[in-house]
Amino acid sequence: MAENNDGEQQCSSQPSQSKRPRKTSQRIYKLKRPKHNNGMKRRISNTVITADEQVLDIDAKNSNWQIAENVDTIDNEELNDINPQSDTKMNSWLETLLNFVKTKKKKKSWFERSRSCQEDWDLLRKNIWRTMQAREVLDEHCNVCCDRLGDLYCMDCHKSFCHVCDDVFHLANPFHDRLSSGRYLDVLECLDEKKEIIPTVRYPPLKCVCSVCGSKEVTKIATDEYCIVVTLKGRFDVNKYHLRCNECTSLTDPFTTSVLLSSGFWPGNPKSLNYLFKEEVFQLWDKFRKFMPGSSERAFLKSLNSISDDFCRKATINPTNFAMAFREWCLWLDQKDLIQSKDWMECPACHLRPHSSHVDGNVKLYRYKRGIRQRQSFYDGRFIIPNESVSKFIDRLYKINQKRYYNFKNVGLFINFLSNH
Repeated sequence: MAENNDGEQQCSSQPSQSKRPRKTSQRIYKLKRPKHNNGMKRRISNTVITADEQVLDIDAKNSNWQIAENVDTIDNEELNDINPQSDTKMNSWLETLLNFVKTKKKKKSWFERSRSCQEDWDLLRKNIWRTMQAREVLDEHCNVCCDRLGDLYCMDCHKSFCHVCDDVFHLANPFHDRLSSGRYLDVLECLDEKKEIIPTVRYPPLKCVCSVCGSKEVTKIATDEYCIVVTLKGRFDVNKYHLRCNECTSLTDPFTTSVLLSSGFWPGNPKSLNYLFKEEVFQLWDKFRKFMPGSSERAFLKSLNSISDDFCRKATINPTNFAMAFREWCLWLDQKDLIQSKDWMECPACHLRPHSSHVDGNVKLYRYKRGIRQRQSFYDGRFIIPNESVSKFIDRLYKINQKRYYNFKNVGLFINFLSNH
């Protein structure tokens, strides 16, 4: 280091790296970057901002502040101008919006759900009793003609009838239970003008067409014979009738197998055709025996008899006729499945995963074996293989050469001999 005449020190080596210029002795200072409030780093260009641009920037900021102040004053004035009516409208809109918002409900336990359901029934029970009591009361006038006084109440139509409208309407609708003065009327009973019970005529609902000319203009003529019809409501005794054609004046009998089947009835006896079963009875019993194993056919018929007795009707259903007609109906279902190309083995009992099994199956087979039947099987060996086919199959198995079995005693001695040697 060496000193010059002015008393300043100069670096003897590397004069180009000195921070002081050679001509002047002033130090160069860099301007500091302005700090921003938002904390974001922003690059500043090297361009120089003129005084005019700074003035324009200040004017823009002042104008923005004035606009914000004007908006605040306008909002305050609008809030001051709100009246109570607009406030209520706003509250109503807010309530509707809150109703649309789905809030997550807390799941209730089984005990809480059952208790709340029972409480609902407790609150509704008295109202149910009052309604059921009021249902037994007749209306003042007939609900059909609205002229005569009401004499009886139909439990199926839920209407009050006078004695005239009842006889006309229920002539073709005999399977209705009617109540008069706290007593159920039989199917073949009606009321007269003095409200006394008298006999009447009731016809089963069949397709009434003349079998000669095909005309639908026919007149029903009652006969002395009666017909028993079994529905889900029990037994109904109705009248048999003939048809008198109004065009060709021919007298025909509508009680034929084709007419009964097309009308939804199955005959219990194919010879007399005076015992009919509604098809819905077979459908219900078919589901019962499949989904309630061990249920009795006679118990099912007893339940139908009990329903008939409750409504003051005859409570006797022939179990033999029911069993035979039901068996024929099941055979028809099997034939229909074959026509529709359905796999009849896919049933709850015959599937690979059986629905249930009957504990009394062996006993039933022994009983069927003792009672030899002469008739042929309905299903033609598709369900139970005939004895001849089984015998042929067994004979074919015995003709096959049997496997040779070794004498294990000798084999044991031979193994012992090898182990010793």
